[in-house]
Amino acid sequence: PPTHDLLEQTWTRVLAAMESILSKRPFLLGGGFTLADASAYGQLSMNLTDGLAARRLKELAPVTFEWLV
Repeated sequence: PPTHDLLEQTWTRVLAAMESILSKRPFLLGGGFTLADASAYGQLSMNLTDGLAARRLKELAPVTFEWLV
C-alpha cells in the first residue's frame, strides 16, 4: 500500500538526518542529552527488537545504530 512506501521513505530520511548529525557530535541538540535525544531514542530503539529492522538500521545508519545500543 502507498502508506507503507511513505513510512519507508520517511524512516530512511529520518535515519539519514540522524546519521548526519550524530556523525559530527554525540547528541542531537547542543552539548548534552536533551528531550530530543530521549524522544528519538524512544522511537528508534523499538527497531532493535526486530532482527530485520535492526539489521537494516545498522546497514543504513551505522553511527545511529551504535548511538542506540
